[in-house]
Amino acid sequence: MDKMNPAWAGSWAWNLTDGRLWFTVWNVGLAILLSLGALISMAASLAQHWALPAAVTGVLGGLLIFMASLRCQPLGSPVFRSAPIRFVRVWLSMLRLPAALSALFFVFPAGAAIAAEPSAWTLPVGGGVGLLMLNTAYAIFAGYFISAPAVAALTFVAALAYAEYETLEYGRTLLLSFIALLAWLWFRARRRFYHG
Repeated sequence: MDKMNPAWAGSWAWNLTDGRLWFTVWNVGLAILLSLGALISMAASLAQHWALPAAVTGVLGGLLIFMASLRCQPLGSPVFRSAPIRFVRVWLSMLRLPAALSALFFVFPAGAAIAAEPSAWTLPVGGGVGLLMLNTAYAIFAGYFISAPAVAALTFVAALAYAEYETLEYGRTLLLSFIALLAWLWFRARRRFYHG
């Protein structure tokens, strides 16, 4: 039972019944907006032979999709807390769908960035690594604020903006405070999962 992999936890977090994905005005509107933004930035990159617009759009759009699609309510469920299953397994099971959607969105602008400026291939590759790090950081925030995704998103953006501002002012060592915040949130989320 400890090796169990809760593949259905992501569906539970989204309240998906019978494997059906319900389209809401918010979901469709966000998809249209992000698709238009991606198409415009890809066209701009290809027309100007400059990788930056498409690479930046891939990272920002991928992060926005990840943030909009991640739900961690099952982490607060007594069903998981009473089952002999590890916190990391449950947490990772909720990241599957959002991570796949984020990566799928990122691939197209990143491909256009490489096509627009092949010599700058490190830009989209670095963007992919940055997207992975941002998604992981937000997943920790979402795991802590399990029933309030809007609060998780606002807190994440505020903490990231403040850390970036302080880093520009005082140097990169202040990023350690953001990493310490992530470690504290992870510890508290894990503790709540095991002890309520």
